[in-house]
Amino acid sequence: DDIDTDKDGICDKWEVLNFITNPAEEDTDGDGLTDAQELGINLGASDICLILPASLPISSPTTQDTDLDGILDGDEVLILSTNPKDKDSDDNNKNDDLEDPDNDLLTNYQELYLTKTDPLNSDSNNNGISDADDDEDNDGLSNINELNVHGTNPLNEDSDGDGLSDKDEVERSLN
Repeated sequence: DDIDTDKDGICDKWEVLNFITNPAEEDTDGDGLTDAQELGINLGASDICLILPASLPISSPTTQDTDLDGILDGDEVLILSTNPKDKDSDDNNKNDDLEDPDNDLLTNYQELYLTKTDPLNSDSNNNGISDADDDEDNDGLSNINELNVHGTNPLNEDSDGDGLSDKDEVERSLN
């Protein structure tokens, strides 16, 4: 009975009976936070199977994006320092996914998931060009134009795989 299969600090029986998490997965929902982190359980506790641990959840261990703002709970906690249970962590009437903390004109969502740049650093690769004006796929189109004007993939020079670069398609009015 005193088993913690995934070594996340939560006894298997508590994961199954009380928290409805997967005792074989340290991070049930795959959002980058362990189940114990999401549940706010102190991993330093001894005899983890004797007493049901106190839980002060910071997010749901079974939902990747607890507040449904488009940002994974793990990214909110570990990168952005936003609240994974509040879509608008700073109460400025702008959801966390649409915020731009580094003022480079790319949103948190765009930087985390579309350009793979650092949403807290306006020049992620330190090349002297802002992430918005940079060209991650070297196709001759800036990241911001690919995302906001042309609807192409800033990490793939030929977004539709037809053999023509995104820039060639834009210049020929094919995209």
